[in-house]
Amino acid sequence: MTLTGLSAPQFDGANFFRTPNAPSSTIDFMAQGERFVQLEYQLYSPTENVTGTLELDGRMLDQTTFPAGQFISHVQAGAFVSAGAHRFTLDYRCRDQPCAAPISQYWTRLGQLPSQGVTARQDAGLGVERWWLNAPDSPLEVTGTGPLFFDGTSFVRRLTDQSFTLSWTTGEALNASMWVYAPQPFRVTTRAGGEVLDVQNGNKSQGVSPTVSLMGQEKAQSLTVQVDCLKGVSAGKAKTGPAETGSGCAFLYSPQVAVVTALPATAAQTGEAALAALLVITGLWRWLGLAPARRVAAG
Repeated sequence: MTLTGLSAPQFDGANFFRTPNAPSSTIDFMAQGERFVQLEYQLYSPTENVTGTLELDGRMLDQTTFPAGQFISHVQAGAFVSAGAHRFTLDYRCRDQPCAAPISQYWTRLGQLPSQGVTARQDAGLGVERWWLNAPDSPLEVTGTGPLFFDGTSFVRRLTDQSFTLSWTTGEALNASMWVYAPQPFRVTTRAGGEVLDVQNGNKSQGVSPTVSLMGQEKAQSLTVQVDCLKGVSAGKAKTGPAETGSGCAFLYSPQVAVVTALPATAAQTGEAALAALLVITGLWRWLGLAPARRVAAG
């Protein structure tokens, strides 16, 4: 691993940090095989808001603004990569300009995790596949969430907006499911084509798992999931009445969609296939001399 654009580690009396000495820093590293790679960091400036824009191999993963004089949660952002050389780039901006104020960068840490054979498409029956969002080269896309990261147990995304959209461009979806968690009372409303399919409530001790059927929604190519964070409202009272809502309180786990990828054969197609198979078998019997001999009538 090679790090550029950052000073050597320094100590502030409580934690170690590095100081950016360029408008951006880079971390070059090698992946020995297919891996999930993740960069963790936290920025601090006593006088200016600092925006960190994180890219992996030129693709933006995350953009977070750290308020002046405040320590907020550190960023964890990652993606699946193939074997070979890769680069994380972190750009620092203050008011859309290179930062003139001093900046401290904490928690700078690169992690690699074997992909463990995670696949985006899995066989789920005759002509049906289950598509997973949190896997390499997934056919699913999501908006309204932060980047993928690994929390030590599972792959997860933080919700950045009050609603997020899970979408796909091909196939006829049969059903979809996911798991949503928030450390406070919250309500999850799932829609397709503007129609409400499911409403559930949860709290810090109980997440919710919306599982919705998309039968009859043949043209649906997306789901919209609204997550209302109900501040000061118990989950039991969240079904009715006004509530103060907020965004960004929840986390998304294991989004998946079951999709028809091959239409089942029609009755006519099945009959034609059976007839063709019978003709082939009859021909083989005759060629091998196994067909029953005809009886010759006595004259």
